[in-house]
Amino acid sequence: MYLMPIFVFFYLENGFHIMHDTSHSVFLKNKELSHTIGYISNDVLNGISYFNWIDNHVFSHHAHCNIDGQDHDIDAYPLRLNKNQPYYWYHKYQHIYVVFLYSTIYASMYMNDLKSIFSKNKFGDLNYTEFLIYGKLLNFLLFTWIPLYYMNLSLSAFIIKNVLSKMVGG
Repeated sequence: MYLMPIFVFFYLENGFHIMHDTSHSVFLKNKELSHTIGYISNDVLNGISYFNWIDNHVFSHHAHCNIDGQDHDIDAYPLRLNKNQPYYWYHKYQHIYVVFLYSTIYASMYMNDLKSIFSKNKFGDLNYTEFLIYGKLLNFLLFTWIPLYYMNLSLSAFIIKNVLSKMVGG
């Protein structure tokens, strides 16, 4: 339990800095090495697809920043993030429920990855479905199987700590 804040700190640092900067090709001058580090930091360490992040954040958000219908980052039902989106009565309270919704971002991204495994390849010749599957398997091995095997935690305690860390990270 004492290591949980440290784990969450490094999880956030990895996402905010390493993974984000590699996806924008500004982490290293060598772009291939930068993207390899991005894949490792996102798929293997965070358990979320680096390729989906690039597709949704870099190609969608930065290419069409805050444009309704084109920027996937603002298509966040039930949040209204653009004045051109329809206004419903519950948007008056989104400042209250937004904290809970943002805590579910990891789960949403993970579900998007699972959907991508069963969809068509989006990145040309690169069989990125294999990258998704290998990344998920390595993440499971490093952050689920090994800790459960060596840390002498009950399954319920492990699940609670893991879910809480992902919610705080979201």
